[in-house]
Amino acid sequence: MIKLYLIHLFLKIRLREQICLIMSKIDIFTVEKFIDRLEKFVKPNLPTDELISYVATIIKDARELISFGEKRLALDILLENLIEEKIIIDKETLSLLATIEDEEIRSSISYLYSLSDKG
Repeated sequence: MIKLYLIHLFLKIRLREQICLIMSKIDIFTVEKFIDRLEKFVKPNLPTDELISYVATIIKDARELISFGEKRLALDILLENLIEEKIIIDKETLSLLATIEDEEIRSSISYLYSLSDKG
């Protein structure tokens, strides 16, 4: 019984280490550069005031999450919101995220690239 508990504990620790490793690969400066560029170049060129307001809100929410140390969550939610509204992001802005290795985030980035190809 104790042996099973120790194995379980070991696996739990290894999983936490792996999660920390994945999360540490998302550089805060990369995320901030992406958000800054999104705010400076993408937001002002959106077609409606509603979309401009929406993007301003999701940027504000992302920055708040980042202030609590939640850079991965902030980026994930930001990208999902951009996808939900099918907001086209230029390739130069998206390329700022090229070094991120997180699979879920990579998937969102790929989808946003596909939207920019259609636009």
